[in-house]
Amino acid sequence: MLARRAEGFYNLGVPRNFTFATLPNAITASRLGLAPLALGGLVAASPSGIDLHNPADLHAGWLALVLVTLVLAEISDGVDGAVARRMGATSDVGKLLDPLADSIFRFFVFLGFFAAGWIPLWMVTVFFVRDLVVAYLRVFAALQQVVLAARKSGKIKAVVQATAQIATVVFAIVECMGWSERVVGVHLPVAILCQVLVGLAVVVTAWSAVDYARHVFGGLAVDTEASDPPTRDG
Repeated sequence: MLARRAEGFYNLGVPRNFTFATLPNAITASRLGLAPLALGGLVAASPSGIDLHNPADLHAGWLALVLVTLVLAEISDGVDGAVARRMGATSDVGKLLDPLADSIFRFFVFLGFFAAGWIPLWMVTVFFVRDLVVAYLRVFAALQQVVLAARKSGKIKAVVQATAQIATVVFAIVECMGWSERVVGVHLPVAILCQVLVGLAVVVTAWSAVDYARHVFGGLAVDTEASDPPTRDG
């Protein structure tokens, strides 16, 4: 048994609340339904793998649908926690479901970017591996009788990923509709903007994985040292 808990960990030795059927959990779960819709919209918007170097060939209607799903997903991500607190309906299911729904939704969107030919596969791999690593870190921490709390790096990662996704789709719609040329007389370099935005998300995502790993192994090491019996020299 760990003698002391590092900051960011919570004791599991209390009764847990695993309530499934609540309004906040339903709001959170809605992102799981939006995920395949976003993926399908991105594939339909880019027939035959049309890339962002030719945004005029994209289908604006499908891109608009994708944008709606992105906005709805981010709204639900902000609303579910607030509703849970107001209703007094916070639960362990919600705490586990929320990051899971976020990860699945954003991964589906990046997978759609890849399927549409907008980003390379290695970028998608980074997003997938990071979430897989953090998931196993949570399992590892649970085996030590602790729950790994959300880290600030994870929240920053979520904001950067969401910004990259929404901005890329907005830029694609603007260029697809010809608005940038009519308003400012130039074409937006959508392909370059997408690579820069998603590339930044990749860097932040990798940093978040390292931050979680250092926190878990560093925090548990501190607890292990604290639980060791004092030596003769100590």
